Amino acid sequence: MAAVRAYDAAISLDPTDAFAWHNRGIALDSLGNHTAAVEAFDRAIALYAENANIWNARGTALKSLGNFTAAIEAYERAIDLNPNDAYPWNNKGNVLAEMGNFTAALEAYDRAIELDPAYASAWNGRG
Repeated sequence: MAAVRAYDAAISLDPTDAFAWHNRGIALDSLGNHTAAVEAFDRAIALYAENANIWNARGTALKSLGNFTAAIEAYERAIDLNPNDAYPWNNKGNVLAEMGNFTAALEAYDRAIELDPAYASAWNGRG
């Protein structure tokens, strides 16, 4: 909770700091407050919509809420912005696997592995 308070202090000093909103969302998500995390990510996106990491983090929070369709949309936006980042490909694979779409999940994991052959999480998802 101390991290959230620190990000709140940063935001009170500069409410246009997209990274403070992003970091607040990550902290809230790690505390299990996924709805508030999505709200923080939305604020960050309003300020810096071209940041793939924010979209990826938003997808993770949405996945935790069980909103798989919106999570995939967020991961796809992250991929559009940075197609060479293995993380959103892997995360997309995780959601697709949870939805039972194993063929598409394997394709996403394969792309993540292609981008980062040492990415253990993608290999684990593929297994």
